[in-house]
Amino acid sequence: MIEEKEIKNCIRGINKRLEDKRINRFCNAAVKAGYIKSLEILKKRTCNYEDANIKELPSTQSRAIAVLAVDFLNGECTESVLLGVPISMKDTPINVNALIEYGQQSTGLKVAYYSNQMTIESYIERLTQLSIESAIKALEPIKREEISDSIITTILFNIDNKTCWDVFCYINDHYKLTKQAQAEGLKYSWVNGRADVRALSLFSKVPPKLIMDEEENKKYMEMPDIIRIYRGCHKDEADFENGNFFGFSWTYNREIAEFFAFRDCTHTKEDGRVFSVTIPKDYIYAIILDRDEDEVIFDFQTHFEDPNKAEIITEVPTSYYDNFLIRKNGNK
Repeated sequence: MIEEKEIKNCIRGINKRLEDKRINRFCNAAVKAGYIKSLEILKKRTCNYEDANIKELPSTQSRAIAVLAVDFLNGECTESVLLGVPISMKDTPINVNALIEYGQQSTGLKVAYYSNQMTIESYIERLTQLSIESAIKALEPIKREEISDSIITTILFNIDNKTCWDVFCYINDHYKLTKQAQAEGLKYSWVNGRADVRALSLFSKVPPKLIMDEEENKKYMEMPDIIRIYRGCHKDEADFENGNFFGFSWTYNREIAEFFAFRDCTHTKEDGRVFSVTIPKDYIYAIILDRDEDEVIFDFQTHFEDPNKAEIITEVPTSYYDNFLIRKNGNK
């Protein structure tokens, strides 16, 4: 929240606007109602929209002014914007697009939403066109609503893959998601984004059946109760003593594991290894087939303290690696 001195100055500014005789004209009734509500918001230091009861106001313009007052308290709107609503001989409806052009992108969208000018679907569609910082701020109006799977996928689909994982984690931490939305968002951002160690906590809290689609659930059900899985990676992942650990992405397909171990992308072939472990099927968080990697989400460290429990299958490419390249390149 901004400093007390600034709040008091703004309160004085609103009182001065309310002393303007023109504000008592019928055509400025909405402006007057908005400023009266803004005074209440500032005096009570009400920093969120729901507690301010903005939707109880009678008109688009009055609700828009009240939204600006809340944003002012949160440092997202300047005093000049809040005090700059025109008082005139005729009604001047607030221009949402103009607000966005002020650089107050999130404010503009929130005004539109709270003025009932947008459905939540339209709101989300516009939100995803903003910068990441503005988009996260603009999520505020739906903070107390449950975000559905369709909304979360719309948000993430329209955000750059480099940032969609961080955005999902932020939304998951600060907003209410349905279980299906949490599952859809987790899977989408895992497959398309740049996941990190937060994945373990997220996967452990979401039912596997919700994360997996019909094909993946079928594959999981067809698996034996005890299954052998593989991980192709740098040899140092097994060096637990120096703080390393195995990643969460494994596979039940040895060909794919060898490809990741020896593909000369993140490390040299000489440093590649294929590790394998046999586990109960219920250790698996999810089967993911979206990337054609026969992927198994599994956390080795949760179940095994000793990295030697993971057997080194091979330190050099074998026929499994060759077979994968033949299939990948479409050769016969």
